[in-house]
Amino acid sequence: MFRNFSKRKIIVTAIIVALISLVASIAYAVPKQLTDDNISAGPPKVSGENIVWAQMDGNDQEIYFYNGVTTITLTDNTVNDYNPEISGNKVTWLQWDGNDDEVMYFDGSTVTTLTNNDYADYGAVIDGNNIAWRAGGSVPTTEVFLYDGSSITTITNNSVFENNIAISGNNIAWYASDGNDEEIFLYDGSTTVQVTDNSFNDRNLLMDGDNIFWEGDYAQVTNIFHYNGSSITTITDTLFANYLSDVDGNTAVWQGNDGLDNEIFYCN
Repeated sequence: MFRNFSKRKIIVTAIIVALISLVASIAYAVPKQLTDDNISAGPPKVSGENIVWAQMDGNDQEIYFYNGVTTITLTDNTVNDYNPEISGNKVTWLQWDGNDDEVMYFDGSTVTTLTNNDYADYGAVIDGNNIAWRAGGSVPTTEVFLYDGSSITTITNNSVFENNIAISGNNIAWYASDGNDEEIFLYDGSTTVQVTDNSFNDRNLLMDGDNIFWEGDYAQVTNIFHYNGSSITTITDTLFANYLSDVDGNTAVWQGNDGLDNEIFYCN
């Protein structure tokens, strides 16, 4: 009896020691605080170990860039710089020039003014060397532009208002009116195609590679749709609204109402 008790004690002790060793081996992330002042900063954007954000310097908003080691001030001027986006160590943002917003670019070493015109540029997004944005002199007319690392190309030339510019590699997507409702359009690096052609509004798109997901007001309910580069699939067909949250490749996640509250859904 005492021998069995001793064996059980040894086993329990061994288990406790093993658990203690396991807990001790678990690596806990230590948060790093990048700012410590009395001025609100953010929201930050991240790509790898690189982080960018806008923050007031006491007079106006400036752009700050953390490269994994140190924080660099990308701008130091008397105008507002804001809405930074990042891809690797490259950053784009908007800068007020006293009359309208212009598109700025940091290529990892040098800051360049990409636009210098007399109309508003906005919604700049970046992926690698490619930057896309929309610009126009008056609502409801804007155009889509692309900077490929060396020159700027005008992607659209029409009389409609492009919205929700997204970029992934050489692909640029947006939604715009076809004269009746909002449709999805795609520039694939050489040509622009109209992805959707229906009788309801398609908007709020997200893109990764050749995959475009968006919300469509189908049957007076917001549902999720997917274009894989060749065909369109209806992801949801429900009586309650669905709201797209994020995409990664051909995987999408969204909030969907089940009649009582919002639930989380995904597809791939």
